[in-house]
Order: sequence, then structure tokens, then C-alpha cells
Amino acid sequence: MQIPSAIVEPAIAASIVYVAAENFVSRDVEKRWRVTFCFGLIHGFGFAGALQEFGLPRGALVPALASFNIGVEIGQIAVVSLVVPVLLLVDRLLAPDRRTGVVSHRPATAVYAISAAIVGLGSYWFLARTVLSA
Repeated sequence: MQIPSAIVEPAIAASIVYVAAENFVSRDVEKRWRVTFCFGLIHGFGFAGALQEFGLPRGALVPALASFNIGVEIGQIAVVSLVVPVLLLVDRLLAPDRRTGVVSHRPATAVYAISAAIVGLGSYWFLARTVLSA
């Protein structure tokens, strides 16, 4: 099953905008796995379409997509293993009581600023794949 890139690419951009915009209305990350799963499928269709454009035979598509996804996951683990210690250090430095390291309330400024930037970039990508490409 192949979904045209004219549908998949704007859907990927819209999913990125949705998740970033959700940070403005909800901080409940416990339920995000459902949304992440659905959007992961959309992104998977995008990767599959891109791999098919390389001219891979249909029989090689699943192993190629699996290998690509494993590589992406390894890359994400590497980035997270570098970023999380830095974020924990920043958390400790911003803690009201530095002796205990307890943060009673984190300012949401950074979350909102980064989310706004992602909404802007994702919206541009969405418009570039729909309105601006016509």
C-alpha cells in the first residue's frame, strides 16, 4: 500500500504542529503514547515512500525500513544520553532549594518558546507542501 507523498508529507508536518501546539494546552504526557503511535505510522508511510523512490524492490522495503528505523532509534538514544544529563544539571541550577535539588515549579517559558518555534517551522513545512507547492 502506497500513500502519495502529496498526502503523507503535509500529514507529517501537521502531526509535528499538533504535538508542539499541544504543549500550550496540556502537560499530560501520560496519554501522548497513543498520539505518538498514530503519528509514528504516518511518519512510517513517509519513510516507506522515500525508500520506494530509491528504487528498492518491494521485497527489500521491509528490511530497509526496519534497518532505517533501528538506526534512527540508535541516533535518538545517543542524543538523549547526551542531552538528559545537561537538562538535569540545568534543573538543579534552577532549583529554588539547591541543597535538595527539588524544583517546586519549573518555568514553562522554555517549553513554550521551543514549542512556538516548532509550530512555526512545522506550519511553514505544511504550507510549503500544500499551498506553496501548487
